[in-house]
Amino acid sequence: MTISKEFADALNVPRLYKRAQIQLGVSQAEFAKLLGVNQSQISRYQNGKLSGHKHILRLFELLGEEAQGDGRN
Repeated sequence: MTISKEFADALNVPRLYKRAQIQLGVSQAEFAKLLGVNQSQISRYQNGKLSGHKHILRLFELLGEEAQGDGRN
C-alpha cells in the first residue's frame, strides 16, 4: 500500500514528521535511521522541501509501535 502525494500534502507532512520525532523522543539522525532514510532527508521533510509521502506508512507504524509499547492502544 502506498499513499499518494496529494493525500500526503493534505496531512501537513512537515508538521507530522516533526511531531512524530518529538513523540518518539529521538534525534533527527535516530529518526532517520528508524525510517530507513538519511538525516538530511528528514530535515527536508520537516522543512517542506521534500514531500516525504513515501515514508508516511512507516511513520504511522513507528507511532503505533511506540503507542503499544507504553500501554496505549
